[in-house]
Amino acid sequence: MNKVAIQLLSGVLTLFSWNGAMASEPLRSGELIGTWCDMQLQNSPANDYVIEIWKDDSGRYSYHQLIRNEGKVELGMNSYWADKRDGKWYIDNGFEENAREDIGGSLSIHDTVGFITKALPVPPNTVPDKCRNPS
Repeated sequence: MNKVAIQLLSGVLTLFSWNGAMASEPLRSGELIGTWCDMQLQNSPANDYVIEIWKDDSGRYSYHQLIRNEGKVELGMNSYWADKRDGKWYIDNGFEENAREDIGGSLSIHDTVGFITKALPVPPNTVPDKCRNPS
């Protein structure tokens, strides 16, 4: 049985097994299912809070939360595996969150308490102004 150590550096959580190999982490590869801009960062015009969902070549889904500067440079990222059932992506992040795409293409995020946020659909390389005002 491998033991796991948890390391927190610069706000990034990394899991290592004792044999030195990094624990499985979802990658942004395969088919991009969608990109959404969360409206949480309205007061930070140089940064976007972007959500991406990917489906890898084995059919497994992953959910990624990105902070992008000027719509291009990634400043940070959280990545989680996700299971799709009943039209929702269940995010394996320890908070029992799920995401579902609404009829209009928006992504609604919920947890066990209820609604958290709604993210608007955007092209993958959206600039901040279009992220806030996707007209």
